[in-house]
Amino acid sequence: MKKFKCYKCGTIASAEDNATQATCPNCGTVCAFAPKPAPQAAPAPAKMPAPMSAAMQGALNAPAMADLMIRNYAIELFKNHTHYNTHGDLIDAVMHMPIDRVQAALRVKMKSPKAALGLSICFFYLGLDRFYVGDIALGVCKLLLGLLTFGVWYFVDFFLISNRARKKNYLNIMQAMGIPVAK
Repeated sequence: MKKFKCYKCGTIASAEDNATQATCPNCGTVCAFAPKPAPQAAPAPAKMPAPMSAAMQGALNAPAMADLMIRNYAIELFKNHTHYNTHGDLIDAVMHMPIDRVQAALRVKMKSPKAALGLSICFFYLGLDRFYVGDIALGVCKLLLGLLTFGVWYFVDFFLISNRARKKNYLNIMQAMGIPVAK
């Protein structure tokens, strides 16, 4: 026997276990029962991953992982010190070059574009920014002839020096990896 509550008057009464409806003894309302939910099957056990094949284990060996880490480090470092137009070339070069060439490129002394800009702002009349980047001839010309341009050279160099430092870094990196690049 199962108990039910009349939804109209609130009387509690009993009905057969297999009944789908019953009549309230107090008010005569027919009350329907919700069918019993079917018992849930136990969830299937989780599948264990297949053991790693010998090829996959060989691909994940320590030297290969170290090479990949060096290449990723080089890409991030080069991205921060070069112009965004050259990033695709650098990524291709780093990923396809032998690791010894990538390590040689990591040993290149790179010039900070922010430091070059700071030198250009603070010491604009001395040409130190051009000396820092490695443009010795332009640094001497800026030092000697800058006043003859009535300060226009100094002003224009504020906008050019950061990109020049990035381009110089790109050229030095590619040269260290043995890739010829037109200047």
